[in-house]
Amino acid sequence: ASMICYVEIGAPLTRSDNEIDELLSQAYALIGKNELESASGKIGIAEKKINELLKGDVTTEEEQYHKDIMVLQKQDIEWYKVMILMKEGEMFKSRKALKEIASSDSRYAEQARNILETNYPF
Repeated sequence: ASMICYVEIGAPLTRSDNEIDELLSQAYALIGKNELESASGKIGIAEKKINELLKGDVTTEEEQYHKDIMVLQKQDIEWYKVMILMKEGEMFKSRKALKEIASSDSRYAEQARNILETNYPF
């Protein structure tokens, strides 16, 4: 299931010199190579940066645009974490994470529901 998720999302697109996009791109490549610990490290750095940036107030349209992008990046992060859990064989943790995504407004919610139905019917 994790490999299907990996192939379906494809490599993330980077926007110029965006550091978070670069970290996510590196994490995606590392997941594909089964270098899960290194991927988790990149994900952790990206998540910390996003959380720091999201603390600021949004006062302009441009800031709102950047916030919206970061929300999507956070969804990518949560999805990458699930892929890592599945690759590690963490059945219960991955099921719990998939349930959280499936019940959210994430762009991965439908995929999470499908995986839960086909791979975690218990």
